Amino acid sequence: SLKLFASPQPLAAAQEFVKSTRQIGTIDLPDGSTIALLEVETASQVKLARNRVALRNFVSSFIDEAGAAAVIAVFHQENSTDWRLTYAARQTILDEETFAISTVETAPRRFTFLLGQGEPCRTAAARFAGLLEKDSKLTLADVEKAFSVEALSQEFFNKYSEHYDKFLAELTAPQRIADTRARFTIAITESDEAQTTADKPIRDFAKKLLGRLIFLHFLQKKGWMGVASTSADWSTGNKNFLADYLSLAEQNSHQETFHSTYLAPLFFQALNTERENSTFQIQKSTFRIPYLNGGLFDPDPAPLQSLDLPAQLFSHLFAFFSEYNFTIDENDPEDHEVGIDPEMLGHIFENLLEDNKDKGAYYTPKVIVSYMCRQSLLRYLETHLGKNEHLTRLCEVHEPGDLREKTTGAPPMPNASPPCWRT
Repeated sequence: SLKLFASPQPLAAAQEFVKSTRQIGTIDLPDGSTIALLEVETASQVKLARNRVALRNFVSSFIDEAGAAAVIAVFHQENSTDWRLTYAARQTILDEETFAISTVETAPRRFTFLLGQGEPCRTAAARFAGLLEKDSKLTLADVEKAFSVEALSQEFFNKYSEHYDKFLAELTAPQRIADTRARFTIAITESDEAQTTADKPIRDFAKKLLGRLIFLHFLQKKGWMGVASTSADWSTGNKNFLADYLSLAEQNSHQETFHSTYLAPLFFQALNTERENSTFQIQKSTFRIPYLNGGLFDPDPAPLQSLDLPAQLFSHLFAFFSEYNFTIDENDPEDHEVGIDPEMLGHIFENLLEDNKDKGAYYTPKVIVSYMCRQSLLRYLETHLGKNEHLTRLCEVHEPGDLREKTTGAPPMPNASPPCWRT
């Protein structure tokens, strides 16, 4: 049950980066757990999207003070439309041999939604609507799942795969399969199995096309796409560039040739070609597009550059992208912003690659990489400096519970390297 205090209770005096901290209520769950609700006003110099470490440590310190198993804190600041919603909880670990329960004090799980002007809120709204439906059956695990990056990533990948299937279905539709195979110089074989193998370049083309578009979605999030030709600031570009680019094609009655007349020039004449002042002009529209130097945007053969697909495939894909918050921040295993981060490129690459087992293309979860690095550093420091209890505790933060969960029960997560990406 939700209990809001008639008068919010101050919890801490003003600090260098925090002007005020107040507890505004609690959520008492049927399983006996309590979540404290905090409101934190930060100083104007604090960047809510970037200053994660200090803010997460600050809010986690109130878990015990508020007598709660977890806290949900909203961070805001005067004269700003941006705000941050963070969940923090202690990790409780059960020893499977002794059945002893211990709490890892140094690594509370922290998950964050960044919200405000220009940030899609569909994900947050959907997650919290799901919590409301739980009502009297709501548990702490349900709340944590609402902030789970892993669940969001798997949901996104599943829907992304559906769009890939639609692009592939169009390319291999009975009325155009002959033309498609001719463009790829694919011969007709005697068996269906052999034909499926021969048609692999078609599937690879669809994967690369969607891979290029999702990669550009991250670039537009950074503000690098469609920068005004007179601007020297690469962060001032159009953060809705792809959808507006399709609209530009529609205005010029080129929506059905969007790939050949708009995307192909963007890919190969702009992103893959060094230009004076990085300017790019198409249909009397001029703006700046970065030069990325090959790899993902190496030119396709001419027959593939002139290939076209229905405009609705692109409009539906861009609408799908717009429903999610794309984040360009790198997260550590204990601090997640709830959004689609660049690791999704690798997740897509690994899971859609048909011969990944033969090529040895597997994703090593970030928590395992982090654990390996910490342990390697610990052993090195112990060799040169001797054993130190504080160092040992720091380096074992990511050991047991999360490690087992992510290596056995969780869905595969993003690969570290996108396909053919050199920038």
